[in-house]
Amino acid sequence: SEVAKCLTENGAILYFSDSCPDCNKQKSLFGNSVIKYINTTDCTKNPEKCANLRLIPALYINKSIAYCVRTVDELKILSNC
Repeated sequence: SEVAKCLTENGAILYFSDSCPDCNKQKSLFGNSVIKYINTTDCTKNPEKCANLRLIPALYINKSIAYCVRTVDELKILSNC
């Protein structure tokens, strides 16, 4: 996906946990073709990297954090991709 590649080139990071229903929803909205391009951080395995987040899923885009589940179209707008 062009959006996923653009997000990765812009340094986007998806923060998630496999035990989080909204995180799994976010990942499924991206789909396998998108998620493989996006940098991810599993907050269960790397809690220190998620310490400053209010909640997950969270997506770091353009030097800010977007919380909650986002559609690919929303991410295009947020990331200017």
